[in-house]
Amino acid sequence: MDGERATGNAPPPGAAPALLSELVRAHHADGRIRVWSLVITLFGDAVAPRGGVVWLGAIQAIMERLGIEAGALRTSMSRLTADGWLVRERHGRRSYYRLAGDGRDTFARANARIYAAGPPVWSGRWTVCVLSEEAGAARDARRERLRDLSFGSLGPIVFIRPETEAADDMV
Repeated sequence: MDGERATGNAPPPGAAPALLSELVRAHHADGRIRVWSLVITLFGDAVAPRGGVVWLGAIQAIMERLGIEAGALRTSMSRLTADGWLVRERHGRRSYYRLAGDGRDTFARANARIYAAGPPVWSGRWTVCVLSEEAGAARDARRERLRDLSFGSLGPIVFIRPETEAADDMV
């Protein structure tokens, strides 16, 4: 096949960059981009499964291709680090990032649900969690943790989810 080009479903040369550019434009047209969400998606889908550590320069190159400005990326990286999602390590003048422990755990649970062979088997029973009348940040953190564990809210202090084999018991 020397000198021949294989035919099939492959796009013609140059089509992939044009298609990507169009997708990026459409994404930006939908409204304000959540840079932190793109970064976390990048870590969960591409970085964590391939060793878990990435140089900031590589992240910048990817985000630049997605139309994200360097300043917005730096702000997001700083906030994600401060919020405990990412850990930064410096080696000389370079900064490397990885998911923090809680971030890795969250992605492990999400991946198990997203890539499961089918829906979990329901026992026909429910787990109900009623929060004490905590106030402020403690209450908000508990609610967020319950949502992360697939609980739905029936009210300000009542949460519920179906019991399955896959349900995480750590409430």
